[in-house]
Amino acid sequence: MVVPDDNDGVVCQGSVCIATARMACISADKLEQMLAQGDVTLVPGAVAKDIVVTAPVRWESGHRLIFDSFHSVSIRRPIMISGGGGLTITTNDGGKNGKFAIINQGRIGFTKKNSGLTINGSAYKLVGSVKELAFQVQEQPDGHFALTSDFDAQSDPHKAPAISTVFSGTFDGLGHTISNLAFSHATEVYDGEHSYWAAGLFASIARTGVVRDLALNNVSAAVSHAGAEIGSVAGHNEGLIRYVTASGTITGKGSAVGGIAGYSSGILYAVTSGVRIDATRSRWAGGMVGNNRGVIERSLAAGDVTGGRYSGGLAGFSNTTLISYATGSVTGGTDDAIIGGLIGQSREIVESYATGTVTGNAVGVTAGGLAGDAAQVKNSYATGRVEVGPTGIAGGLVGDLPRGKIVESYSIGSVSGGSGSILGSFIGHDLGGTSDGYWNSDVGDQGCGNGSCSGVIGLSTAAFQAALPSGFAPRVWGLDTDHNGGYPHLLAPLKHFP
Repeated sequence: MVVPDDNDGVVCQGSVCIATARMACISADKLEQMLAQGDVTLVPGAVAKDIVVTAPVRWESGHRLIFDSFHSVSIRRPIMISGGGGLTITTNDGGKNGKFAIINQGRIGFTKKNSGLTINGSAYKLVGSVKELAFQVQEQPDGHFALTSDFDAQSDPHKAPAISTVFSGTFDGLGHTISNLAFSHATEVYDGEHSYWAAGLFASIARTGVVRDLALNNVSAAVSHAGAEIGSVAGHNEGLIRYVTASGTITGKGSAVGGIAGYSSGILYAVTSGVRIDATRSRWAGGMVGNNRGVIERSLAAGDVTGGRYSGGLAGFSNTTLISYATGSVTGGTDDAIIGGLIGQSREIVESYATGTVTGNAVGVTAGGLAGDAAQVKNSYATGRVEVGPTGIAGGLVGDLPRGKIVESYSIGSVSGGSGSILGSFIGHDLGGTSDGYWNSDVGDQGCGNGSCSGVIGLSTAAFQAALPSGFAPRVWGLDTDHNGGYPHLLAPLKHFP
């Protein structure tokens, strides 16, 4: 069922409007007229299954709009409740695996905080500022909260994390933006098991905590606590961060510094970070997460990263990286650093890529266009230039593969280093194994620096652009002149937000 600017395939009986066709439509004007008179319920049922809002909806009465969906509810244009009315959203009423999503130009706004919002049976407390959110979380750490409108944090400054209480509830930004958040101090957190220092909008998000549908614009953080975990959304995350974007700059010398989270053992899904990271004295630094012990999926980092021991365009260390990519440059600033265009040190990378340059001119740096050190890489690629100093290890895709395997992946960037460096246009040092690994023979002289080097194959630019390399599955890879300069591209990341 769609809420556009026309009506078709919907029958309204009293206050309940039911879909009678798979592509049923009810106009925003009709909805607004009905809401002026009373509550309205939309039911797509198993016929239309989903509810999608594709036109702005606004009403000033005290009545409630109810989305009762068989499957999903997707808000793609603004909904504004300006008269004290309410909104109820229910997914999976008869179906399963449906989602509530606010995407594209969608947002849900309230002019009165005594309005009602219920999502899948949970009543949300509406807040209008970061200070108010912090107070509410302190009173009820496991509560459900939602932001009523965009908020400029310049009027509500914080030196330490805005929300220092460990958050175990749900915060929904409803598609709104918090601008100009700034902080310069970490706070000590005790979560019942561990004590650590953290800095961010939230100091710490617990395993049951959820932060979603939020944009942080122009974050500015400079935290010098040596042991701190520092991120724009959370210093420490064990929960779920979903449909969140952030931009700005974070400077720090903490334990782990990331554009979204310093440390994460939870899940980041459909997250975008444009945060620039300057953390030369940190152990882990990443455009999205410094130290990721959980999962990053369908996410993008675009900020440049200057880090210390482990640095990556997406994460300094990452346990699992799925269908994600990074476009910023990465610079490693210390001896023996491990750096990568996507991940510095990685356990698993699947259907992901990196395009930024990777530079580590200190002594003993290990660098890769995708990952410096990797265990498992599948269906991934890198296009950026890689450069190390006189005694480094560098690979166009991976610097060092001490274990594991690379499967169906390629690199096309140039690789350079000093006379004592180990260099390979695909992989620097291969002690694991490669199957269907390709490098651009027009750019480099050898695909593998040393090691087993089996399965590493050179292709010319023309060959790369003429057909998918042998072993590359068409269900995973595409090839056309409109994407990736005519080189093979991954199909999944083109659909960044589901």
